[in-house]
Amino acid sequence: MSLRTVAALLLFAFATALVAGSAAAQESGGVVVTSSPTGAVVELLGDHEYSGVTPWRLNRGLSGSYEIHASMDGYTDWFGATTLSAVRRDSLHVRLTKKSPMAIGLRSAICPGWGQFYSGHNLKGTVFLLAEVGAISGVLYADGKREDAMRIHDRAIREYNSADQVEDIEEAYEKVLDAFDDVDRWHENRKRWIYTAAVIWIANVVDAAVLIPSESGGGLLAGLPDAEGSGVFAGVHADKTVLGYSVSF
Repeated sequence: MSLRTVAALLLFAFATALVAGSAAAQESGGVVVTSSPTGAVVELLGDHEYSGVTPWRLNRGLSGSYEIHASMDGYTDWFGATTLSAVRRDSLHVRLTKKSPMAIGLRSAICPGWGQFYSGHNLKGTVFLLAEVGAISGVLYADGKREDAMRIHDRAIREYNSADQVEDIEEAYEKVLDAFDDVDRWHENRKRWIYTAAVIWIANVVDAAVLIPSESGGGLLAGLPDAEGSGVFAGVHADKTVLGYSVSF
């Protein structure tokens, strides 16, 4: 056997061992991600980016530090970090926390639409926010026009008080009446806009605190007793304890 043949065989053996070692690392490395509840979307962010849905097994020989982001509708986003090894199969369990009706409702009470955005209902959040901004703009506009009408009314009264001729008095009196009508009209418009803003705000809070959580079975009304009659009731759930008094009617 020639020297060239021996060298070729050694090179082939080295390459085969290298490929086999890489394959073994690929088989032994990777990460398994589970979550409570299952079905969360998980992202691994590092030298490479991967995503999957729990329970998720990534058969990759990854190594280094990775940031982890898990999300699921109705639950608070989860963030963490881990260090992966190319020759070790890592496992990670993510426990997601349900977004409480109180947290959703409080956000919308502070700023209309915030609770909807927080719970993932972006369209409804946008509608409530724009509607409330429009109503408040209407209040400010009507208030400004009312202030202008009041100034005109005050000036008309001064002219009326200073008039000394019968024709001037009658003309000034008509101006006072017209100015008063304008003040009253813009005052009523301002009240209507205030009522509109209040109705939008209440509807936004009810939607955030009651309707949205109820879609996932976790609303403020969840846990009410099924038994007939009145009385105190209590219910213990995985994510909340419900206490209250029921009245049958």
